[in-house]
Amino acid sequence: FHTCAPIHRQQHELLSRAARQVGANVLIHPAESEPSPGAVDRFTRMRCYTAALPQFPAATTQLALLPLHSRLAGAREAAWHALNGRNFGGSHMRIGPGQADPSGPGISRDESQAALAYVCRHAEELGITVVAGSAMGYVEARAQYLPADETPDGLPVQRLSHDEFRRRLSQDLPIPDWFTFPPVEQVLRQAFPPRHQQGLTVFFTGLSGSGKS
Repeated sequence: FHTCAPIHRQQHELLSRAARQVGANVLIHPAESEPSPGAVDRFTRMRCYTAALPQFPAATTQLALLPLHSRLAGAREAAWHALNGRNFGGSHMRIGPGQADPSGPGISRDESQAALAYVCRHAEELGITVVAGSAMGYVEARAQYLPADETPDGLPVQRLSHDEFRRRLSQDLPIPDWFTFPPVEQVLRQAFPPRHQQGLTVFFTGLSGSGKS
């Protein structure tokens, strides 16, 4: 499972379902570098992975750092991820529709959703089997995460966006229990404290004798 972000309950359910689907062990393979400016830094992400690891079966799950710099280049980078996964011993790879998503100004939805189709088309050449899956959301009425194509009509689906999650951290607001694991939340709260818990640095610049002191 190639990832550039912390693992929350949704990702845990995605991985667990994929492993059961193909009867496989799980290799969590996080990229070493930050994927984009403003993203969770590498050290905090590694602490998050370590905090989330006990939620997986110890006998069938392994965490290994991938020395790779993410470029968010879209479908071809997703194929590169698959090739890296194979080279590290993977037989299957869980790829979502937004793998290596190059979202940003001027990027169409079709471009950002092309990764899955591209890797599936070249799976034999890459030597790895793709495990696909639709987006998942938390269905409170069932008290579980369900794929979009398995969610009964009429049942509300809850999701928490990245921006909303960061806003809640910055304002010291509660995080829903269904979104993440308490140890992961604790790591992120330490990394992103609210404003009233942050320090302040003041720089005084000027020539000698200009009155800085």
